[in-house]
Amino acid sequence: MPPHNGQYFVEEKSWSELLSHARLWRNISKKRMNMMLHHFLLYFDHSGEERLLALGGSGQSPQETIYTAPLIRLSLINSVTKLTLLPYLNTKPSKSGPPPAELAALCERQRTTVSSGISSYDFNPISSTLLYSDSTNLYHIQVSFQKEEKSIIGNGIKGCPLHAQLCPVDSSLVAFVANFNIYEKFKKSACAKRFLIQCMVRILEFLRKGKVIYSSSAGENIMNGCSSFIAQEELDRFTGIWWSPGPQKMLLYEQVDETAVTSLQFTVPGCSPTRPMKYPVSGTTNAISTLRLITIDENKITDEKLTIELRTVYPWYEYLSRVGWLPDGSAY
Repeated sequence: MPPHNGQYFVEEKSWSELLSHARLWRNISKKRMNMMLHHFLLYFDHSGEERLLALGGSGQSPQETIYTAPLIRLSLINSVTKLTLLPYLNTKPSKSGPPPAELAALCERQRTTVSSGISSYDFNPISSTLLYSDSTNLYHIQVSFQKEEKSIIGNGIKGCPLHAQLCPVDSSLVAFVANFNIYEKFKKSACAKRFLIQCMVRILEFLRKGKVIYSSSAGENIMNGCSSFIAQEELDRFTGIWWSPGPQKMLLYEQVDETAVTSLQFTVPGCSPTRPMKYPVSGTTNAISTLRLITIDENKITDEKLTIELRTVYPWYEYLSRVGWLPDGSAY
């Protein structure tokens, strides 16, 4: 179909008016672009009301934060419900500066933009516990009896904490990945100085500080809690840790062995050479992914291989595409 032949009226403006017009629409376009919401979570609060949590920017600031809104179900089928988003947290703008290298690499693999502010969150509606990260620290918030107790966890851990998750059985337990290793932290009372495990197995009413109770071990070319290069690039899976829904406190995680993977060095003319990196070139050996299980009892923590190795049951398997638990936690 040929284009419509016609002229449109264009209002003549002075140079200053054109500048004002450009500034106005630049602000409007920024607001529309920064208000993109993601990482939605639907849940019932303690009053039985359906609510929504989402991560996004306000449009007036590049800082991302968590928003919430009640979900109202109307009886009319054709009616449209308007959500009024309000900030769930009163967070202060984070310090400006380059993002951590781990977060930048993860966003590059995900084909997303590195943003400032809150980068990820996890929420347990049963215990009203919120866990979120600003790419540098992890924050643990417990809401009870109209009181909010906020504390920073993850201090002393080198590297950016990624993929932080609350334990569904005990929200005082937090697992996250840093430097390709799994860390598990818990919240304990300031006056509890006896056995750490005794403090860990219950949610304490007054929480003050966290402490690492377990750290997985990794050797050269071994990554814990991270998906392999192929899983990230081709299968769109970036998580490598999975909490059991209960009743036991168990964490399933992926261990990736890149020993046999080809090492390549990528250089840019005029720049210093980069460190060699593992890159599974087509036709060469891929990384080997296995699963391990961490079990947390009252008096000990065990980190073991699976009773039956995956390659024993499926000797032909090459890639670990998806991992999960049954809803009752009886199997994975």
